[in-house]
Amino acid sequence: NGLLCHSWLGDPATFDTATAAIETVIAIQAGGISMNGEDVVVLRDSLSDAKHFQPTLTEWMRQPPNPQVSYNFDLALLIAGSHLADGKHALAADIATWVLQTMPDHPRARAILGMTHLNAMRYAESLKEFDAALARDANNVLALTGRALALEQSGDAVKALDAFGKLVREHEQPTGPLPLIGLLGKARAFAKLGKEVETRHLLERAREVDPVAADKLAAKLFPGAR
Repeated sequence: NGLLCHSWLGDPATFDTATAAIETVIAIQAGGISMNGEDVVVLRDSLSDAKHFQPTLTEWMRQPPNPQVSYNFDLALLIAGSHLADGKHALAADIATWVLQTMPDHPRARAILGMTHLNAMRYAESLKEFDAALARDANNVLALTGRALALEQSGDAVKALDAFGKLVREHEQPTGPLPLIGLLGKARAFAKLGKEVETRHLLERAREVDPVAADKLAAKLFPGAR
């Protein structure tokens, strides 16, 4: 029952753990990579404990910001992250925008808003939000992933190479899902630049992490190849 119950008791480390987990889920889904279904179920079961908070959040959002009210922005953004992972982008954007009315530099809110712009293919707007998030938190997982995807999808393969490279370099677990997104993203960017040797090399590295995801991308990039 978890993470949220402890967070209500004032354990910020638990909040950080929960938020990092939901952001990882969003990042994995954004990168088109499958993940352990049990992990998602456990995380979302814990998030279901926040349902009783939703009416309070809805009421807060209907009113102008009140400096006399002690808002629980962390819990609000955890719910926003859950909406984002579930594909409810408008709800996620509404919560993030509400938080930013009071805390305009909040990196997590900026990153979530950036992902909603990315989903709508508003690449310039998404990059603006991701850059703002990273200016405050250089290791924000959601912003790093979203920025790389936005650059790739907007056609800037050269900058996308560097952005995806950060996902590979800046995470300690070389076999984790975020480095996998980086490897596959760099492979796609190299393919767009016509760099077949580099593309195949990255796909081989990705196969060491997740052969299924790597082979799916290889089939798309090199149809008919064995």
